[in-house]
Formats: sequence, structure tokens, C-alpha cells
Amino acid sequence: MDSLNLCWRGMAGAGKHKQLNQHLKRVADLRGLPFTLTMRSITGSGGGEATEGDDEAADAETGQIQYE
Repeated sequence: MDSLNLCWRGMAGAGKHKQLNQHLKRVADLRGLPFTLTMRSITGSGGGEATEGDDEAADAETGQIQYE
């Protein structure tokens, strides 16, 4: 299988995300591969070792990151 290299540039709100997803769908269809997008969240807790003074900071670092 050949490699796929994509680059999308443009102003914020120009529709890059939508166009990229449409292009990936087209490529998957041409290659006969299934294509579905799933939204998930990564939950993290800052990582590393916490000291007594870092307890409040650790609470602020706990969060979620969305990815597709």
C-alpha cells in the first residue's frame, strides 16, 4: 500500500476539519476500506510524582482531551 501524506492549511473557521474528513472518506472508499469517525476522550491526571505543595495544582491539571 502506498503512503498517504496530507497537509491542510487555512484560516480558522475555513472548514479544514470537514474537508479533511471528506477527503479521508474518499481515499478510504477508493481503497475499499471502512471509514468511521469516533469521538473519544482521554482522561489524565497530570502524571509524575506529586509533592505536598502540588496537591492543589494536581486538581487543576486533571482533565479530558477529545480526539478522533
